[in-house]
Amino acid sequence: IIVDAERMHTAAQNHFLKTLEEPRGNSLFLLLTEHPGLLLPTIRSRCQRLHFGALKPATVAELLLRDRDLPGDLAHSIAALSQGQMSRAIDLVESERRDIVLDIVKELANGGDPLEQAESFSGHLDTRRRQIESALKAELNADEQAATTKENLEEAKQEMAAAAEAIVRKEIMEYLYLFETWYRDAMVIQATGSDKALLNRDQTAELAAYVAARGDRLDIPPKLDAVEKCRVRLERNISQERVLRDLFFVLAG
Repeated sequence: IIVDAERMHTAAQNHFLKTLEEPRGNSLFLLLTEHPGLLLPTIRSRCQRLHFGALKPATVAELLLRDRDLPGDLAHSIAALSQGQMSRAIDLVESERRDIVLDIVKELANGGDPLEQAESFSGHLDTRRRQIESALKAELNADEQAATTKENLEEAKQEMAAAAEAIVRKEIMEYLYLFETWYRDAMVIQATGSDKALLNRDQTAELAAYVAARGDRLDIPPKLDAVEKCRVRLERNISQERVLRDLFFVLAG
């Protein structure tokens, strides 16, 4: 199973082509992507395309209530936040990602120092990066005996570093998604005065208080724009610390 298959660069896709054409034994390759157009035509022509639609929020909530010991309101809130992705819903249950985002937005709303929050968040991401690298390094050490040459071992180390960075990058994008949903919900309340279309349904009171406290001074679009700019700049490999600092200063405004 190759997740985010479109992230393979051209050389990697060309190298993979022969394996895809002549798989060993009964191998079956699943290439997962939201952007099939970024795969080479030679790759796409050798694959059978299957489309997967998003699950209904009620279905996600039902699965969470069945398999996880969650309060009903939290299960339905996570189901809405998942946007039909069961993997995202499970990740929201198992990780502390959402709690971190909620703590940050509330701290910034209460006048917290955006520079301090940005530095703390960057520190958390660096810790997470080290944890991932450590886990991957343990796997690499287990495979060292199988490395027949120094070149093979060096290649494995490069793959480990790339894999760690890809995981962290994906997690950062999930953080940005959660920031986006909070300010999106605030804009919904500001525009409609209703909580019916909220994604963070268990945060209705907090969102309403946030909007009411700022009244006409609340300007949400620049905050959402800042989240999107942060996403683009990180994809362009601009300094993580600088990008997050700029983002948090806008969110604190």
